[in-house]
Amino acid sequence: MGWAVDLDKSAFQGREALVALKERARRTIVSLVVDTPEDADIAELEGAVVLDGDEEVGRITMAVTSPHLDGATLALARIAKGHAARGSRLIVRGPDGGVGAEIVPTPVYDPQRLRVRS
Repeated sequence: MGWAVDLDKSAFQGREALVALKERARRTIVSLVVDTPEDADIAELEGAVVLDGDEEVGRITMAVTSPHLDGATLALARIAKGHAARGSRLIVRGPDGGVGAEIVPTPVYDPQRLRVRS
């Protein structure tokens, strides 16, 4: 839930404890755009292994088709922090083999969060 708290904000009660927890975390949640074929069953991606080369670095926790992004497959994945840089290309190993994926900023659809304010 780190996205819900702005740690760059001025001091607030509990900030130091949250910063310490964030620094100790070994994994983080990232958004992925997955290069799935048009006929792919998106539900099969949930729980799929995420690889950086041959190294297993995480798993997909959920995947959906985005109508706002021309039908692109979006996924959330829990990834080892050292492999979670935006723009990184990874491989998702599903039941039908591997497909490419790219880490993108969260939120994917509305990065400036303008819709919430409208």
